[in-house]
Amino acid sequence: TYGEKELALAQRVADQIAGAVANAQLFAERERTEEALRHSEERYRSLVELSPDGVFVHADGVVIYANDAVAGLLGAASPEEIVGMPLMDLVHEDFRGLVEERISRIRGEGTMQPLVEVTLLGVDGRHVDVEATSVGIAYEGRQAVLAVGRSISDRKRAEEMLRLMRFSIDLAD
Repeated sequence: TYGEKELALAQRVADQIAGAVANAQLFAERERTEEALRHSEERYRSLVELSPDGVFVHADGVVIYANDAVAGLLGAASPEEIVGMPLMDLVHEDFRGLVEERISRIRGEGTMQPLVEVTLLGVDGRHVDVEATSVGIAYEGRQAVLAVGRSISDRKRAEEMLRLMRFSIDLAD
């Protein structure tokens, strides 16, 4: 038979074992959750970084993230060449008011802005026609704007050629 001391000791040992098992289960669950989070982050990072569309984030008037497609679109050697640049240095002067208005709407209403055609300036100064949309996001603890765009320069050139061809045909008739 066991006395009160032995039973109390056995209860303390059982409580410690139960606590250790619970901690081990919590640790294992935390590890699984962290692993799932890492995979999720990798998946989304790949989607953004490998996107054929230009994806960039700006806050307080400065570009704070750009993917490789943005670099290619703007003729930069790498996204790092664009990060840190004032946003408006990349926007053609004819479209700065429109871009500022859209940013203001995002801040005020928090709404996604519909597709719009704007002209950007490449790092070499060339004009790049893009179709872009944007939305407000939280990025690294601060309010920012996520913009996604794709070049429509080739399409616009083709449309202009078609227009000129039609005009030439109309003159010939």
